[in-house]
Amino acid sequence: MEPNAQELLRRFSHLAAENRLPHAILLEGSNDAVRLSLAKRLAMTALCEAAENRPCGSCLPCKKVLSDNHPDVIVVTESDPKRKTLSVDRIRRMRDDAIVKPNEGKRKIYIIPNSDTMTREGQNALLKLLEEPPSYAMFFLLCENSADLLPTIRSRTQIYTLEQQNTFSDSVCEIAVAMAAALPSPAEAELLLAAAPLVKKKDRELFHDVLCVLELILRDCCVVRCGTTQLLSNQSQCVQSLSKKISRRCCIQLLDLIRQTQERNERNLNLALLITWFCGEMRRLTIRS
Repeated sequence: MEPNAQELLRRFSHLAAENRLPHAILLEGSNDAVRLSLAKRLAMTALCEAAENRPCGSCLPCKKVLSDNHPDVIVVTESDPKRKTLSVDRIRRMRDDAIVKPNEGKRKIYIIPNSDTMTREGQNALLKLLEEPPSYAMFFLLCENSADLLPTIRSRTQIYTLEQQNTFSDSVCEIAVAMAAALPSPAEAELLLAAAPLVKKKDRELFHDVLCVLELILRDCCVVRCGTTQLLSNQSQCVQSLSKKISRRCCIQLLDLIRQTQERNERNLNLALLITWFCGEMRRLTIRS
């Protein structure tokens, strides 16, 4: 499977609503920051208390995961940063901890950022846990290439290969930053003026890329408001400014709007009307917040 991050989040949200979440997922590809960010969003989805559209970003579990304060989301790393492998002792401690029921939520989630650095002994220790996991336990194994893991580990996980993160052109970033900067503006026409190059060029791929950069900027706004500094958009100045002006709830709603707009863009709807509708909806959500 080769979904992008947002497609995987949508799938996971549907599985959560149907109570059919897998107990082990392996995320490979892209880069360390993207894999870890996605794993945390998936953990939010699994623990979210909303009836639908998970993760909501507003309930207490969502807020705790975003701020890295949820007791049932454990990132498995070595205490010694100089160590290049994940030892069998660390995996055994995780295995012992997994026997203990969750503190707050219905699930206990373990994220292993560099699962490909596990020793063979560590992988075999993990295998025993994956074969007979507690009903409440979930495991996210993150790595660059799943081929570096034992076949027995891979066979007991659902593997998703993420797309490599795009490098967007300066013009794409300029339009996205201008639109983001116009969001909290009291001038109603400012957002439409920022989006004017999209209407003028009538380039569906350009609009797609601008939406992708906007998505990264808004995602970064969410994590900044939660006190985290790990940014993906490379637009720190824009993010810092915008995060002070719109709420986290508004960011989540705007991210949902971007996903809807990407889907409509893929259906080849009238581009000028779609861009105008998108700007109007962004404006509406921002004012309402």
